[in-house]
Amino acid sequence: MRYPFIRQFLHSAICGAMLLSSPILFAGETKVSFMEPENFTDARLNRPSGGADRLVLSTMQRHLQQLGERCLPAGETLAIRILDIDLAGQVEWWRGPSGQTRVMREVTWPRIKLSYALQDGTQSGKETQQEISDINYLQESPYVRAESTPLPYERAMLTRWFKQKFCRK
Repeated sequence: MRYPFIRQFLHSAICGAMLLSSPILFAGETKVSFMEPENFTDARLNRPSGGADRLVLSTMQRHLQQLGERCLPAGETLAIRILDIDLAGQVEWWRGPSGQTRVMREVTWPRIKLSYALQDGTQSGKETQQEISDINYLQESPYVRAESTPLPYERAMLTRWFKQKFCRK
């Protein structure tokens, strides 16, 4: 190459742009824990009872952590303890070819009971307990019906809650 400094400059510019566009490097931390998931009201996708599905827990944990990466400034830590989950819909064992179908109705809205504490670098925040629910989940979230990702109604509900509580404009 005739001008070797151009290659070095381009390499530095690309690396710098990647660092600046990466929200993870500048994001606060979100810690999610589940308190006695075997006793949750309804945390199974296709069975009416028997504890929580790992897919349900990992999907919620990952979603809350991604929300924290987008909203929390560096130096802040949000600790969320999930106390109970009641998924949208209800498993009706007598429906469907496999006998395990989750049916969505207006009276089976999603609910999540949790506690959270937001800490900045110097002081610890007060722990607050809250029950999040979306009684209008079928009317307010019609776009989530076509999604293939698990728990679309619960993720939409958590996104609205998180943005309202923790995202700064």
